[in-house]
Amino acid sequence: MRLYFSIGLIVLLISCDTSKKKHDEKLPEIETNSGKIVNHASGFTIEKAGDITIIEVNDPWPNSSQKFTYALIPREKLASITIAKDAYDAIIATPVEKIVVTSTTHIPSLEALESINTLVGFPDTQYISSEKTRKNIQNGKIRELGKNESINTEVLIELEPELVVGFSINNQNKVYETIQNIGIPVVYNGDWVEKTPLGKAEWIKFFAPFFHQEAKADSIFTSVVNEYEKAKR
Repeated sequence: MRLYFSIGLIVLLISCDTSKKKHDEKLPEIETNSGKIVNHASGFTIEKAGDITIIEVNDPWPNSSQKFTYALIPREKLASITIAKDAYDAIIATPVEKIVVTSTTHIPSLEALESINTLVGFPDTQYISSEKTRKNIQNGKIRELGKNESINTEVLIELEPELVVGFSINNQNKVYETIQNIGIPVVYNGDWVEKTPLGKAEWIKFFAPFFHQEAKADSIFTSVVNEYEKAKR
């Protein structure tokens, strides 16, 4: 039963319903810590630079030539840290308290990290099957945002999320441009582009720094890897 549960967790984590100005300069005054954080996923990397977490999404959609870099800074450190803002696609204060995600593949990570209560809006909520998240929808904690390709920006503004986690099949996504223009950061997630089960599952580490849940994500993913390897053998 433990094995079946672990396989189920892998399936839960990977299931799916389915130019920026950037300088080479990155926090030159802070020495980046060594050690590889992401081992199986190919679509993103994470680096720690002092109190700052730098996430680079290098494969946001198939055959993408674009990369996106995000700087995550603890809320209490924002006033004391100076960085080159035009070197990043978004700078996010953490832990995030109000978030909007746009794919059902994002839901399992939020639930596993016990951060689902930060989710305030979602497009096409009818496609969410998780009982826990559906309860939040029914209680009005998660608002319907319409279709993913035409998100209701009026409702979005009313919700005041600190960021929108989006996905795209190419670089032509006008609704995300509109969202960014009204001052809400958009962070791209490419979990669905990964070609291996463990690569897809490791995107839980992408979400973890937004909620200061890195240790929890590492523990969950290590367990998934161990049970996956056992099942494969």
